[in-house]
Amino acid sequence: MYLVVIFCFVVNGCEKNRTHYYPDKEIPGVSIFSNTSNNVFSCFINGQPWKTIASTSAGFISSTIYEVAIYLHRSSALMDTLSIVWLGDGYQKNNVASISLTLPVAKNFNLKALSALQGKRLIIDSTNGFFAANNGYYGTTNTSPRGKGNIYFNTIQFDSTAANGYYGKISGLMEATIDLLTITSGRFDDSIGPEQITGY
Repeated sequence: MYLVVIFCFVVNGCEKNRTHYYPDKEIPGVSIFSNTSNNVFSCFINGQPWKTIASTSAGFISSTIYEVAIYLHRSSALMDTLSIVWLGDGYQKNNVASISLTLPVAKNFNLKALSALQGKRLIIDSTNGFFAANNGYYGTTNTSPRGKGNIYFNTIQFDSTAANGYYGKISGLMEATIDLLTITSGRFDDSIGPEQITGY
């Protein structure tokens, strides 16, 4: 018995679950709407519950896992693009691996500029940005068509330090239609550190 306990401790080490999922009693199947860095995104996809993978800090032999990542895509076009990608937990009936929002941004863009979106609702119509869902249904490339919808940022804050890059948090509500997929009752609440940001 003691060997089993010791083995589990070695495998997990100091691994810590950073996700706090509190069920919404009024809407069973999703988490409550919060802005306290619970590190979770949940919604319904075609009526089926969907949520992000648990965010965990590294143990002795396990790596850190994040439920959300931000990518800045530099290009030769007039605008660059910014993507926020929420990763699914991989054990869900709807077979959606991730949900993302992509927005056009200026060439001199930095994450602190996103703070201007706090308290605002964006209508995403596929020309000013788009939603997508990574799903095997869409063929060998695993990419979906561009979707429309809306997103409300209750909280969106980013600050930078010269040594350590950007830190921030985002929370809000989202609904979208992506081809045959309908996303409803989406709510997200994430803390974000430099390791989750690519392209700066």
